[in-house]
Amino acid sequence: MTIENYSGKRYENAKLKLIAGDVNTVNSQAVEGGIAFAPDAMSREAAPSFSEKSFSDYHMYTLSEPVTLN
Repeated sequence: MTIENYSGKRYENAKLKLIAGDVNTVNSQAVEGGIAFAPDAMSREAAPSFSEKSFSDYHMYTLSEPVTLN
């Protein structure tokens, strides 16, 4: 997965959590002033892993390590 930060602000050692479900759909290539998520060809072994929690119709994924978003 690739995360693109369009907010204009750098986030150091951010704890990343993603919510999946029928929340609100946006075009990942056209997010203005925010952060966009897009698939990546990165190897799963090389990347930090996500843990999953399910609740109702949603899934929350928490990244195992802090990240810096430039």
